[in-house]
Amino acid sequence: MLNSHTLKVMKANLLTLILLFSSWIGLHGQNDQPLRVFIRAGAKTHGPGQHDHPRFLADWAKLLTERGAQVDGAMNFPTPQQLEKTDV
Repeated sequence: MLNSHTLKVMKANLLTLILLFSSWIGLHGQNDQPLRVFIRAGAKTHGPGQHDHPRFLADWAKLLTERGAQVDGAMNFPTPQQLEKTDV
């Protein structure tokens, strides 16, 4: 089980990630082409509510798409073709 300090650090890191993506998309949104993002997830290996990679992929794909990004993702490593169509 995670202690309260670890949870605070994880929440702070997630907030930082959200702010960075939002800033990046906001700056990139001034361009004619959308930011192309690939999200890699993996099989769920922990208990309920912990490291839910399929949910992470679905949630972030929706969030970034709503903000103008072109999002692709998979439960495995991207293929060379997928990487060619990816900025981030």
